[in-house]
Amino acid sequence: MATDSSAPDADADASAEPAKSRLKRRLPAADRLAFTKHLDLLRAFVAASDFGTKPTRYSAVAGLMKLHIQSVSQVSPFFLEVGFLERTESGITPAPAVIDYVRSLEWNPTTAGRKLAPLVSGMWFWQALKPKLVFRAMSEQDAVETLALEAGATPEHKAHLRMLLEYLELAGIITRDNGQVAMTRSADSPVDEKPPPPPQAAQETIKPVKWRDGQSSQATTDGVINLHVDVQVSLADLRGWSPERIEKFFSGIAQVVAAQKENAE
Repeated sequence: MATDSSAPDADADASAEPAKSRLKRRLPAADRLAFTKHLDLLRAFVAASDFGTKPTRYSAVAGLMKLHIQSVSQVSPFFLEVGFLERTESGITPAPAVIDYVRSLEWNPTTAGRKLAPLVSGMWFWQALKPKLVFRAMSEQDAVETLALEAGATPEHKAHLRMLLEYLELAGIITRDNGQVAMTRSADSPVDEKPPPPPQAAQETIKPVKWRDGQSSQATTDGVINLHVDVQVSLADLRGWSPERIEKFFSGIAQVVAAQKENAE
């Protein structure tokens, strides 16, 4: 049977996946390439596609990386599922987020991985961990076991599951430190950020008043009203108050004075 030359190395794709798999979720091929090589492979897809301007093939990427084409074809299915790569009729192209990631590497390699967060955060492995990490940090072992249950994985897949944590860390969604996994603030910023108060509420904020006991009433000075109950309020404060608030303020003063008078009698 003739092979369709327009397909992106269809034979390699067919050999990359077993006919049947007991896994419920696709895992990265950690047994084929180390995590750093996975990231190099993403860069190679961007380079081979001329930054996404033309489709490429696994063979072209393998040539850039000096890898066997089977290594590329076994890693790529995970890239396709996450959305790092997009398949077309004429080949494979990297997603815009991956292109942004590669460009950002030239400026700030430390934070470049955050460009991948929109893709990674929508994947099953983050959705499986998020409910627990929102509540509290967890051990890396517990995180791996949680992913294993979701994926139907066995202990032989431990390295594959740990690589999922590496992707989440690269995207700035989690942190890993001393065997603990925690969610970053940026992973759920809409919850963490508090909206600013409305302008009207800000204008009507009441500043603390100053009480001075044992003094008689004094004449009004510039910018200050001195009442016989010795409440000192700046006129600048009053300018920002609504008429209703001013009325309630002086009504309260009157009640205090009346109460003091009743106590004196």
